[in-house]
Amino acid sequence: MNIKKIITELSIFSTWNKSNTLKVLIKEFEGFLIDDWFILFEDQFNELKKVIDIKFVNDRFEFYNHIKRANIVFSNNIDDIFLVKDLIFFQYVLSGIDYEEKYIDFRDKLVTSKGLASSLVAEFVISCIFLLTKRWEKILEINYNRDWDQKKILNGLTSIEGKKICIFGYGSIGKEIVNKLNNFNPQIYIIDKNITPSLANIGNLNYINSLEEIKEGLDFFIVAVPLTKNTRGIINLDVFNKLSKNCHLISISRFEIIDENSLLVALKNELIAGAILDILPEEPLSKNSLYWNLNNLIITPHIAGNINLIKKKIMQRFVSNIKNVLEHKNLEGLYFQ
Repeated sequence: MNIKKIITELSIFSTWNKSNTLKVLIKEFEGFLIDDWFILFEDQFNELKKVIDIKFVNDRFEFYNHIKRANIVFSNNIDDIFLVKDLIFFQYVLSGIDYEEKYIDFRDKLVTSKGLASSLVAEFVISCIFLLTKRWEKILEINYNRDWDQKKILNGLTSIEGKKICIFGYGSIGKEIVNKLNNFNPQIYIIDKNITPSLANIGNLNYINSLEEIKEGLDFFIVAVPLTKNTRGIINLDVFNKLSKNCHLISISRFEIIDENSLLVALKNELIAGAILDILPEEPLSKNSLYWNLNNLIITPHIAGNINLIKKKIMQRFVSNIKNVLEHKNLEGLYFQ
């Protein structure tokens, strides 16, 4: 039996006429085409096809023609959720969302890739810390110049052990960062309004109530909070003035959490040692952007949570949740959970 052929034909000829079946609409886009989905559906399709009506759509107009009557939707545009009239669940391909409060009415129906890339993002943060403590910029420089000069490396070479590292945000990513950092014995400080007193100051974790109480002498300040109306622009000049001149800021969160003017002042006036930003105010960043001219800023082009490395997990979450609906089980990956 050619399962792919059956799926394709079902997608083409399905007209949402089966009143007793779930209507599943999957938007096709790069990396998530029918051929990619087919790998996951091959073993499970015989079971699912009896009770669901699946439509794969790569045409924008066809997608919006069908979404109003769909029950379950997979999309790369989170605002498509507002178009579904009889929604069971909606899966957004990315992990984070902007303006959480906008989607709060879908708290029990909005599924994202939340948590699936946490380990990858944490690895990225750890690699940034290694880059700075082990002076990899200087290692690359002496290689480029063919210059065997140990002093350029050894002067300033440090260890993560004992470093004071503050993590702003203790969600799935923050927890993964802590788990990986624990192997290197730094002093870890956590800022998160959702931490209860029972979770504070456990082991080598130290809880800080707010940004106003940031400890002096931090070596690294990691931004890992979602963008909300309360966090927009929260990393401002007051925060930068509390950080030491030896502190590096590492941000894997939405750029808008940082007040842009304050960041530029802090970097240009060396209020902090430097920063590594994975998300910038404009993407792609223009070649003429002033950010390229800041010597104490390292730019990474939004690569911390490489979606290509978790694509299968994203698709599997969607398929698993269809089964969860059929079996009256709880959904996995609810954003507001």
